[in-house]
Amino acid sequence: RRHSMNMFWRAYATLALLVVNAPAGAFDYTGVYKMTVATSDPEAALSFVTKYLSATEKAQPHPGGDGTCALVKWALFPGSEYQMHFVNTFQKPQGDWTLTEYGEYMDDLHRGVVGIDAFMNNRVKLFFTDLDGVVEKLQEGGEELRVFRNAGDGTYSVMTLVPTGVVIECVGSLSEDSLAQLEIMEWSFCSLDSVSSLTSRHLTPAADLDDGVWPLAAVYAVSDGNSTAEFFTEVLSASLASEARTDDDCANIYVLDIPGTESQLGYTYQVHLVDAPLSPSGTLKVSDYEDYLNNLHGDIQDLDNDHYDSYMDNHIGLYIQSGDDVINELQSLDIPFFTRCNGGSTCYANVTETSSVAEGLEGDNFTADVFLQVGNTGIIYEVLGPVSEDILEEGFTQWDLCGPNFT
Repeated sequence: RRHSMNMFWRAYATLALLVVNAPAGAFDYTGVYKMTVATSDPEAALSFVTKYLSATEKAQPHPGGDGTCALVKWALFPGSEYQMHFVNTFQKPQGDWTLTEYGEYMDDLHRGVVGIDAFMNNRVKLFFTDLDGVVEKLQEGGEELRVFRNAGDGTYSVMTLVPTGVVIECVGSLSEDSLAQLEIMEWSFCSLDSVSSLTSRHLTPAADLDDGVWPLAAVYAVSDGNSTAEFFTEVLSASLASEARTDDDCANIYVLDIPGTESQLGYTYQVHLVDAPLSPSGTLKVSDYEDYLNNLHGDIQDLDNDHYDSYMDNHIGLYIQSGDDVINELQSLDIPFFTRCNGGSTCYANVTETSSVAEGLEGDNFTADVFLQVGNTGIIYEVLGPVSEDILEEGFTQWDLCGPNFT
């Protein structure tokens, strides 16, 4: 039943020609919802972001997510109401590399290098109106932090190492008092002598910006930035804001705007693709990790809960205007995807003994989760939007964190 996504990627060049001629606006974005992160210790991750990064815990709705079948912790950030979901679906497939082993590898790698390693390019980028407060709390807690100067706009990026293996980049202004206590580093994908801050956007936050935390970008480490950027522009309706090669040809960086996601911050949400083959990565190359994910994910078309693997819980979450448009587009292009019900208690298995997937969900306000994979990167991409009764009648799979239900 399951096979590698490489078969799809080999056919991508042909599909891309169809995408160019497809109706515009299938991915008609309306906002940024969250980032879901697979981690072996969701409680530790939640504790970190609530203690240091101004988040509060938000109740999660999944039956079994209390540690019975999985451990799910949701964090809500002030101002923007952006969310991060930390998830360990320990009953789901993980392959030969468990989330515990993954977290230990990434923690050791991140803490063992000076500057940026290749896998730190898998991270969330957030703007903080009070970055001084973040730095003060991290220092008081004895946490490791790395501070980088962003060229041109007077802001700084504070890299925080969240247990286990999670990286959050905190962006904002720092006072002279804070700067006097910190070692400031320069961006580099080669050596610390090489300056590269190509993803800086010369941030000037809106004057009426509420205090809080605002999503800026999702950053991904990739082995083929060009092909991945093409998928984002030609399939996912992103636009290429800039493309650049770093000093000494050490990395390619592609900066993509996600239209329709402007926030009170005054900026469009972005995706940054970093192809940095010379950055340290330990014994595992980025391409090796992509291959692992491809093989683990397999054929994702109409994926059931038994084959939803734990690493799929590394995914972005963006709101869209119409789930119908996205589903119809992906079907017309023969791009593999799967959906989940999202709209009420009947969207979750184990709530009632026997309930129809569609029971109680008819209506224009029903929301569906649509998941696809970005080329052969292993990156899972989620969009959420309302669907019509016509689409609803085709049926949606409920969320079920328990299982797999086969031997």
